[in-house]
Amino acid sequence: MKRLSLFITIQLFGLQAFSQPAWKLVKEKNGMKIFMASVENSKFKSIRVQAVFEGTIQKLMSVVGNISKHPEWVYKAKTAYILKRVNDNDFFYYIES
Repeated sequence: MKRLSLFITIQLFGLQAFSQPAWKLVKEKNGMKIFMASVENSKFKSIRVQAVFEGTIQKLMSVVGNISKHPEWVYKAKTAYILKRVNDNDFFYYIES
């Protein structure tokens, strides 16, 4: 019985730790919805974008992977550049908003 009680307690606390933030729609344009939410104990905000695109995964990855072009389409992005490229698919980048 102790194992079951402990498991339920962990699950209840786990649900609180991973609960979804309160998303607020901040912009809607051209079929895209942009949401923001506060992050507990942080001065940063989370961002979520919902959209439907026509095309291929390869085309999507080429757009998303073109970091220098992010200020043209990423919400409130001022500048973006690659800090370190690990390989063709893995890299670290900086983006300022």
